[in-house]
Amino acid sequence: MKRNILLSFLLLGLIALEYGCAKEPMSCSGSSEMSVTGVNDIEYLVSDTSSSLQILAGESASYDELQYRIILDWERIASSEYRNYSAYAVTAPFTRWKPDSISIVENEVDVTAQFKVNSYKSVAVYLSEDQNQNGNYMYFSLKSIAQEEQRVFTFKLHDKNGEVYEITSKALRVLF
Repeated sequence: MKRNILLSFLLLGLIALEYGCAKEPMSCSGSSEMSVTGVNDIEYLVSDTSSSLQILAGESASYDELQYRIILDWERIASSEYRNYSAYAVTAPFTRWKPDSISIVENEVDVTAQFKVNSYKSVAVYLSEDQNQNGNYMYFSLKSIAQEEQRVFTFKLHDKNGEVYEITSKALRVLF
């Protein structure tokens, strides 16, 4: 008896789901693209012996192990219009964003050439590639340093719309 009741509820549910599904394709206003709205935070990471990243514990790190992780704020710039209350499978949002230019400043001096970004050899190479920025993290690391000292950097990401997203790092002692 229980089996018959459960089977009837299942059949009624399938009938209701079929009735609720629209025959015409779903229309979307805009796309599923994500857009950058700002810089959220900066994190300080170091590479361990197995090349995985860990949060920096102290106030100093070797230049070749230190990475600045910039966390970007994203916003979805599309919305879906539903014509009824049926279930839809919607594709995940994607990004096609890349900063128009990047500048890194220390004491009002441009030091962008001293940095590499993500897996690229320099910021200039990263900007010249056709690849888009995927995800909400950008990793910056120093190529080399002249001397050990306390360093504070301001990272500025310039958007093609003229907006500048910037964040300043805390003072860290960068070692050889």
